[in-house]
Amino acid sequence: MDTGIIEIFLYLTYLLIGVAVVAAVVLPLINVAGNPKALMRSGMGILGLIVLFFVGYALSSGDLLPTSVENGVTSSGQKMIGGLIILTYILTVIAVLGIALSGLFKSFK
Repeated sequence: MDTGIIEIFLYLTYLLIGVAVVAAVVLPLINVAGNPKALMRSGMGILGLIVLFFVGYALSSGDLLPTSVENGVTSSGQKMIGGLIILTYILTVIAVLGIALSGLFKSFK
């Protein structure tokens, strides 16, 4: 297989990811400039995520596994990884509960 074509598509992928990141940051800022209440709601959502992360970080143990030591992960890095995994669990439970409750409430309407 020709590695030249693979490199071209890899660089194209990097470019498209960069465009998507810039669009994901800039376009909401343009939208929020006209609606300050949306900025407050977004700020509350981000604050809620930060609080949930710190809950997950506080619940994670930070114990090092042998493979973590081999890969150079420190205890604080392991605690950060554990906090992010617990945050993912928390957000998954919130999403599933939201879907279930939404269906339940719609059935009673």
